[in-house]
Amino acid sequence: MPRGKIDFTVHRYNAFVELFWRIVKSRPGNHIDVRQIATQMCRAGAPRFWISEERALRVVRTALRTGQLPPLRTGVRNMYTDLLNTVHRLLDTTPDLTLTDAVYRAVNSPAPNFYYSPEYARCLIYRLLRKA
Repeated sequence: MPRGKIDFTVHRYNAFVELFWRIVKSRPGNHIDVRQIATQMCRAGAPRFWISEERALRVVRTALRTGQLPPLRTGVRNMYTDLLNTVHRLLDTTPDLTLTDAVYRAVNSPAPNFYYSPEYARCLIYRLLRKA
């Protein structure tokens, strides 16, 4: 792993598995439809934006300077768009907040979702449950 890079994979996967079991336990009966659960999980919120504060700050600064996000995959672009909206909301509601503090708060606030496709979520569920 490159120096200084933070890997949130284990934390993100743990949060994803916890969400899976929370949804399973909330459903009536014993039947588990993984396709349905995966779709529901993709719409559920994540405990945070799974990116380092440093990387988020670099991308947000670039987006504010250039007026656009860099070329990114769709899921990542959606995540940064939501993050940027959260930063804007924080800066609007708390005028004395610095950009760095706003990004830090935004990254560590709940994210609208995990930014996975239902197909990937289903494959990830199977893979993570096999390891459990």
